[in-house]
Amino acid sequence: HGVGNSVATLGTAVTPEHLKQLFRIWPDVVFCFDGDEAGSRAAWRALETVLPLLRDGRQALFMFLPAGEDPDSLVRARGREHFEACADRAESLGTFLFDKLKAQVNLDTLDGRARLYETARPLLDKLPAGAFRELADRNLEQLTGLRVGAASNVSGTTGDPGPRRRGPSPSKRAAGAVISPVRKAITLLVQHPSLASAAGSTDRLQGIDLPGAALLAELIELTMPNPHMSTGALLEHYREDKGIGRHLASLAAEPLDLEEGLFDHENALEREFRDCLQRIEDQSRKRAEDARFRELAARGRVGRLSDEERSEYARLTGSGRK
Repeated sequence: HGVGNSVATLGTAVTPEHLKQLFRIWPDVVFCFDGDEAGSRAAWRALETVLPLLRDGRQALFMFLPAGEDPDSLVRARGREHFEACADRAESLGTFLFDKLKAQVNLDTLDGRARLYETARPLLDKLPAGAFRELADRNLEQLTGLRVGAASNVSGTTGDPGPRRRGPSPSKRAAGAVISPVRKAITLLVQHPSLASAAGSTDRLQGIDLPGAALLAELIELTMPNPHMSTGALLEHYREDKGIGRHLASLAAEPLDLEEGLFDHENALEREFRDCLQRIEDQSRKRAEDARFRELAARGRVGRLSDEERSEYARLTGSGRK
């Protein structure tokens, strides 16, 4: 029907990889959703996914269709010009974001403004530094009366606006924190499911008592037989499991700690994934040895070590344990 600048995710949730591809081609992306509740939920998930990618010069907009219509039915019934006119009237991301959040609170009350601040703050923290982030922060300040970076005083006491935010923002925590190899491996696998083929076997993860190791093994078992599985399809698999689904969706949007340009370098990603798996095994081995060392040390203090155990204890002591 002549609308050539359109793509579809074919039933899967939109992913960071989809958006990176689109933003390489054009700086403005219009999301088009059905006008029902399901469309609204899908739009919100897309908003959360696109926030970290909105560097200056990029723009995301949201177009909602009349009830009972989808893009195909609308363009067939009303034609290309009407469809494109609807796209031209699409809501900006900022308008959609704040209108959605404001609808959930009463801005005439202190509690409502505090709730708006606490709900919006983690979302705005996902935005890269730049003009859009600064304008969004200013808008939040105007709506709530709170300085960005200040903790709200829910009791409404006048005077000092309160202490600075407790701890750094999520984005700063992520930037400064040491990411565990398990989390890094899961993030790599969620964003690049084909990496599962580099794992070799999940046997190497059996019995490893590290947080997230069981989930990593499960993801490898899921994706290894499906080398062409997309991030969207993987997230769809966990749609019904709200806890894991939300966690994986968050990791799907998390920037990888890799040098610019490595996202498209399959060998570099595979090396990073293999390195994570090796570090997981090394950590697990060290934890097991530390536990054994403490056990032998406790038994040695009461003189209950055999000759073999004394040799093992000496070996472990020589490894730098005290």
